Amino acid sequence: MSFDWLQLQCEYAGVPVPPRHVIFTVQGTGQPDPEGPGYPADLARTLDDEKWFWQPVGNYMASAFPMQPSINSGDEEFARLLRLQSPTQTWGFIGYSQGAIVTSDILDRCGITKNPNVTPDLADYADSFIGGVTWGNPRREAGHTIPNGIDPSGHGIVTPNLVGTPVSVWDFAVGKKMVNSPGQDLYTTCGYDGSTTSVTDEQAVWGIVDKGTITSFGNFIDQVLKIVGNPVKGTVAAIVAILDALNFFVLEGITPHTSYGVTQPIAGDPRDCWRIAGDYLNWIGENVPARS
Repeated sequence: MSFDWLQLQCEYAGVPVPPRHVIFTVQGTGQPDPEGPGYPADLARTLDDEKWFWQPVGNYMASAFPMQPSINSGDEEFARLLRLQSPTQTWGFIGYSQGAIVTSDILDRCGITKNPNVTPDLADYADSFIGGVTWGNPRREAGHTIPNGIDPSGHGIVTPNLVGTPVSVWDFAVGKKMVNSPGQDLYTTCGYDGSTTSVTDEQAVWGIVDKGTITSFGNFIDQVLKIVGNPVKGTVAAIVAILDALNFFVLEGITPHTSYGVTQPIAGDPRDCWRIAGDYLNWIGENVPARS
């Protein structure tokens, strides 16, 4: 869908382009190319371009350390692109990891979700929102996943978590109870074991990633180890939080956070999270009338 073949065909035939939904995609950390490889862009390429017009969110750093400036760049670029559309234009999104923080922020700014600390400056676009999907959303609301999906427990590691997430948003969150899952996705199932201590430790590590001044891998380790060095936090839970942080925030390879293409989140359903997300968006394309 990187080329708008439908528009070219309609121009060649001398007929107007029929209304389509707009699908915005926001890549995950370390994937700054808006059309490059990554869960959101790869899924957008599979959607029916007669139903969806793909609008990648570029001018977004997708960087890891510190993460907040990168998130801010994604927020502002998404908002800018949304404002280029008519308020009646039907739209949705696909977000992964850091990109899902951006899509969550946009939900708050539209007033679709209920964050008391955010003024909904994009409220004009709320009524035309038709649905979205995320994988590994760090702002996931506790208990909010997908229809008939296994609840992995816990919630997003980033505060504040979303409040009042609509049913039209499907948040895929990998948990160890799912088929083919290598474990719990810390980003989006923080506190899954019910331990208040683990939530505090995990969010402390996240705070280093989010706002810390990290210049190298060694610098990151130094900052994280300060958590263990604190007598109050010198616990097994703190050590586990640090190991989880190294796994999710630094190391490469197959981890729960990168297993959305193999993990099956619905009991008895052989489809993985990625496939189910695509089927859902294609269902929207077929069944929800587009407006422009």
